[in-house]
Amino acid sequence: MNKVFVYFEQNTKKIQLAIFGSLLVLAFYGAYKNGFAYYFQGLLSFADSMKLLLFPLIGLLGAFFYGVILSKKLQFSLEYAIEGVLLALFMPVRFPIWCFVVLVILYFGLKNLWQKKLSTISLLCFIKVLSMVLSEFVFSIDYQNVIETSYPYLYGITDAFFGRGVGAYGTTSIFLILVCYAVFCSDYYYKRELPIYILGSFLLLETAYVLFVTHENLLLALLNSHFFFASIVLAPMKNHSPAESKYLLIFGLFVGIGSFLLNAFFDFSDGIYIVLLFAQILWTIYLNIQTIKYQKTLATQKD
Repeated sequence: MNKVFVYFEQNTKKIQLAIFGSLLVLAFYGAYKNGFAYYFQGLLSFADSMKLLLFPLIGLLGAFFYGVILSKKLQFSLEYAIEGVLLALFMPVRFPIWCFVVLVILYFGLKNLWQKKLSTISLLCFIKVLSMVLSEFVFSIDYQNVIETSYPYLYGITDAFFGRGVGAYGTTSIFLILVCYAVFCSDYYYKRELPIYILGSFLLLETAYVLFVTHENLLLALLNSHFFFASIVLAPMKNHSPAESKYLLIFGLFVGIGSFLLNAFFDFSDGIYIVLLFAQILWTIYLNIQTIKYQKTLATQKD
């Protein structure tokens, strides 16, 4: 029998509080790892360290103005706050602040125009993919922070797991992301199976690929912080991914396998956002087709 995830208002609020608190922890760790840790070592000024806090602050301000002005609800919504912080967490640390402001405005503007046609995950992944394109072809930046570009460092397994390696603003610590997963799993309505399907399929394929093809360090290859973050935090959000377990399995395998292919053959370590966006589009098309069929069935029965 398929388990169906049904959301009631009180359940959604509880999940939102858990997610928001967990994302703030990731944001503060990102500010520490990429800024304040270097300030304490005398490698970065206090002002430059403080600039990193602008990312989540701008995201929250965008959520506030959307909730109070654009949506006309005249209230600060936890749902919008979560989206604002998420926008900050998966940005490259050296991404220009002015351009991030533009992306936040674009995100909430599109949400205001097409919120009934596009899911939250689709919009978030679209903004992420857009930032990837801008980073590569316009700003020529990667995920390294300023100090990492100046002082080459050989990262080990513990660095990658505990968040001292290279990654987006708030997604480097796989340890903290797994703690978030444990927190989320305390709520029955969190889709805990979806990260397992995505991670399981990706890690199995990546293990085989490393062992039989590339022969690189297996653990370092598996500790992809982008992948863990998107699988655990982004993919299971609310009711934007499939509700029934059988569809969750198909959705998860599609995202996991697609992400492996992009990572292995096109060197997209953050390719999961592209695959997740594509999966959301396919899922939306499927739901629309099912809705049309249902409406035709009702029309036939009335006749």
